[in-house]
Amino acid sequence: MHKVCHVTSVHESDDLRIFDKECISLAKNKDMKVYLVARGESRIEQGVSVIGAGEAPESRIKRALSFSKKVIDKAIDIDAEVYHLHDPELLMHVARLKKIGKKVIFDSHENTYEQIKIKTYIPGIVRGFVANKYLKKETKACLSADAVIIPSPVTEDHFFKGRCRRCVSVNNTPRLEEFYYKFADCDPSENDAVSYIGTLNEERGTENLIKGCFLAGKRLILAGTVASDDFFNRIKGMKEYECVDYRGWCDRSQISEILAETRIGANTLMNIGQYKNSENLSTKVYEYMAAGIPVVMNDFEFAHNLNDEEQFCLLVDPESPEEIAEAIVRLEDNNLYRRLSVNSRKLIKERFNWEEEERRLFDLYYDLLEEKYRFD
Repeated sequence: MHKVCHVTSVHESDDLRIFDKECISLAKNKDMKVYLVARGESRIEQGVSVIGAGEAPESRIKRALSFSKKVIDKAIDIDAEVYHLHDPELLMHVARLKKIGKKVIFDSHENTYEQIKIKTYIPGIVRGFVANKYLKKETKACLSADAVIIPSPVTEDHFFKGRCRRCVSVNNTPRLEEFYYKFADCDPSENDAVSYIGTLNEERGTENLIKGCFLAGKRLILAGTVASDDFFNRIKGMKEYECVDYRGWCDRSQISEILAETRIGANTLMNIGQYKNSENLSTKVYEYMAAGIPVVMNDFEFAHNLNDEEQFCLLVDPESPEEIAEAIVRLEDNNLYRRLSVNSRKLIKERFNWEEEERRLFDLYYDLLEEKYRFD
């Protein structure tokens, strides 16, 4: 039996992409023993052996240095054949893993280089320098690793082109069983709320979305963690906040309950950082689509081109509360609403579902394991 080990020093052990999708999918293979080293306590769940590393320090620096080493040490003790790393701070340990003959995958959940350039906790004057420094280290590590996974299509000019030995697309799409089949007999047009599920911060357009829903006279369900107390106080101080129904962080069952109340999904991210050049839709957008809920979202190239193929959403300028409100009101047109709803579910069934993605994940693992035994 082949041992494979996922490692994260940042994410929780029940992370949607890492645990619910990748680890559980791999554990279905009878010839693989799947481990996950992460913060928290140890447990065995759905065939995955979770090795708890305790609680991560609050300090970003301590987490990046001492805690990342702690999780890697625990991972190496497992003596797996393939190590699947999920965080940029784990890249410093790629050389160590390769030195002891391991296959290494780096799963790039986001474009860290672009995100560094908009991180407010880094002084603006040095963000560009820090981003470039990170890019050099990322490139060196990824050229040593056996593969890089990205949650978007591998296009001719993808971000890792020339910076890794192999790049594989494994998109963060929903399992059909979770929302597509569950909401098959539901009619979201009978609901009244707009909802946004995800982190609440300035970059994700929270303030303009609140203003847009207020202008449209709609209740807005917000579900997710808030970036900071200062930001939360700022939005609660807005006169338009009276339209908000804030649910806090929600687990998967609570998200399903919110979708059952939702008429329109919202994802009005500001076109900055990685969002402006994204070659993918946000996970939450795929989940709205699976439930047949039309989406009002920021206009960027990937979404624009997909919408031209099969209209599933209304695209807006995320900096304009008026445009957001206008799109929400437009979806009072039942013919438009139902067309977008049907198209959304069609796209999920035919193209954007986890069952399609896990095949590429399996193919990568089998290739790496075959290479290992061919050259050992």
